[in-house]
Amino acid sequence: MQKLERRDFLKTGCRICLLGAASLTLGDLLSACGTPAKVFSTTMNNNQVNVPLSRFATEDTQIISVQHFEYEIAVRKKNDQYEALLMQCTHQHNQVVRTGSGFYCSLHGSQFDQDGNVKKGPAERPLPRLRTEIVQDHLVIHTNQKA
Repeated sequence: MQKLERRDFLKTGCRICLLGAASLTLGDLLSACGTPAKVFSTTMNNNQVNVPLSRFATEDTQIISVQHFEYEIAVRKKNDQYEALLMQCTHQHNQVVRTGSGFYCSLHGSQFDQDGNVKKGPAERPLPRLRTEIVQDHLVIHTNQKA
C-alpha cells in the first residue's frame, strides 16, 4: 500500500473542493442561461398593466415587459390565483432573470425561488410583490401598489 504524503493529501482535497464549488456555481449560471420564457410586451396606463388571461392558457408563468418601465414583471398562476413579482433584486436593485428554479441576479449572485423568496444572498428580502386583480378577461397589475 502506497503511503500518501500530507502535502499530496491536501492538494487532492483542495482540488476536489474547488471542483465541487465550481460545478455548483456553473450549474446556477447555466440554469440562468436556459431557454428564455416568451416575453409579453405591453404598455402601462395609470400605473396599471393589462395582461389577457388567455396568455395563461398554456403557460402558468409569464414574463411581462412594460414599455418605459425599468423592470420586467413575472406573473405566475397558482391555484387559480395570480402572483406578480417585480423582477428587481432587493440587494442593489438590479434586474433579475428567470431560471428553471426561480430567479437569479447576475450582479452579486443572489438567488430567489419561484415565489420570490431568497435562496442565496447577499439579498436578504424577497422580490417585491405587486397587487393584481381580474377585470373581465384581463389580469390587471398595479405597478405602484405592493401586495
